[in-house]
Amino acid sequence: MHGIHDVFPPAMNEEEDPNSVKKLRNGDGAWALLKDILGFDFEGHEKTMILGTKNKEAIQSQLREYLRRARKKGRRSAIRVPFKDFEKLTAKLRHLATCVPAGRGLLSECEKHGTGQHKQWVRLQKGDILYKELQGWHTLVKEITAHPTKCSELVTGHPHVIGIVDAALEGVGGIVVGERDAIKPFVFRME
Repeated sequence: MHGIHDVFPPAMNEEEDPNSVKKLRNGDGAWALLKDILGFDFEGHEKTMILGTKNKEAIQSQLREYLRRARKKGRRSAIRVPFKDFEKLTAKLRHLATCVPAGRGLLSECEKHGTGQHKQWVRLQKGDILYKELQGWHTLVKEITAHPTKCSELVTGHPHVIGIVDAALEGVGGIVVGERDAIKPFVFRME
């Protein structure tokens, strides 16, 4: 653990040490094969990830509600979804797309409707492209949470550069080394 002191000198006060003793005491640095990180459950032995139950239920209930309301209105009129709520849903889906191979491309219509600083409402009508996209996400959430995603499926190729970054209240620091590209390794630390 003290190899870090070759790069970042130890602090006089142990609580301010770059090794973040406070994190270790809280158990954040504990070795575990099952770990909840940013709403995803990671399984180290099988190297898989899956969306956590709490996040899954929140996304599904919001999607179900919007789709139900639009279905009830029919094809002739649209429901109005508050822009802020739609923007939050799009952010949740963007986060969920992390564990879906090629998931970013599945948000094109949401991203298109989620732009516009002065919008108050997003129109959702049964049968339109946005409705079909949200319907697809509703089905996809069920499917991807039934079986974990292998992390190897999410990486399209071997990385050219490898790095580790850690952030704390005092700043951010890390190290970057070339894997396929010949770059000089460097260490950085910023307030």
